Amino acid sequence: MLRIAWKNLLHDKLKLATAVAGVVFATVLMNLQVGMLLGFTDTITAVVARSPGDLWIMAKGTKNFDMVFGQPERRHYQALATEGVAWSSRLIVDFTLWRTPAGGSEQVIVLGIDPECPVGLPWAMSEGDVGEIFRGEGVIVDATERNRLGGPGGLRLGDRIEIKGHRARVVGFSKSVRSFTTTPYVFTSLRFARDFAHGLDPRTQVKYVVVGVAPGHSLTEVRARLLERLPEVEVLTRGEFMRRSVVYWLLGTGAGIMSILAAVLGLFVGGAIVGQAIYSQTMQKYREYGTFKALGGTNAELAGIILAQALFTALLGYATGVLVAGVVGRLMSEGRLLILMPPGVVVALGGVTALMCVAASLTSVARVVGLEPAIVFKA
Repeated sequence: MLRIAWKNLLHDKLKLATAVAGVVFATVLMNLQVGMLLGFTDTITAVVARSPGDLWIMAKGTKNFDMVFGQPERRHYQALATEGVAWSSRLIVDFTLWRTPAGGSEQVIVLGIDPECPVGLPWAMSEGDVGEIFRGEGVIVDATERNRLGGPGGLRLGDRIEIKGHRARVVGFSKSVRSFTTTPYVFTSLRFARDFAHGLDPRTQVKYVVVGVAPGHSLTEVRARLLERLPEVEVLTRGEFMRRSVVYWLLGTGAGIMSILAAVLGLFVGGAIVGQAIYSQTMQKYREYGTFKALGGTNAELAGIILAQALFTALLGYATGVLVAGVVGRLMSEGRLLILMPPGVVVALGGVTALMCVAASLTSVARVVGLEPAIVFKA
């Protein structure tokens, strides 16, 4: 059956190319949309996921990492005094205005890092030293933002810039540190972030207190102690905070829903093309199938031939489509948009594509199953 199915496909190479093109289209669209969705999720949760903090203390009503109200800095010291807390770190996150060397302006998100406990931010560098932000008015921006924040000539190490009326110096460039809002992250020390931030009392407030749980202590118990000591705040685990941010941005704003709908649309369009091509191939060989049946071929064998054609088409189209999607995804990820295509997801989407092609061939299967062998004797 497999040999017959393969020869049927090769008999009309134009129809085969059409069917394969449909699968390639569906594959590229599905993989890129799902990869984009995974990239969105990674970008949304990047800072929280890469921090060693077990618990995050924040103002009540915080919906995502980037948008948060200030809270008194004494929360940091209260957390340190709580049983089971190994360490506590202060963090400032705020939108502010960056003045480029060329005189232009850009909105940025300042991240003020606690010099006593930097919590691993930024997590990757392409140039410079993270420690420089604690020695003078230094800032670190991502390498992909050189032109955006530096004007026509691009930013260089040592460039002097201005943030909210305060002078600063570029001391490094992070690597692949993206913001979901596309507003660039700017890392600096806690001290200078207080000057750069808007709407923040520079003497008494921070945005987050990040806590590490001491070995031998239960995360649940330490969280309960913190809530008992600080009933006016929220205390979330790393996973809870990541999920809250993802739900807000992907479901609350509709970005995730649109990505899912686009992937489903690609599946249906590709399925329609494959179904039409296989149906056309089936009808073209309708009498041959009748002859096969008259010679003793069973309905199961006929159905197997058509399903094998669908699976061959799926294999050819998906292999080609994954290669195309991989190249496109890599090129897109060099900029501000991250496309993630983990092997497990690629394999799962391959299974979905195979099912799509099988489903698309069912109409053809139904026609040959109901075929009367006597058709070969009709004029």
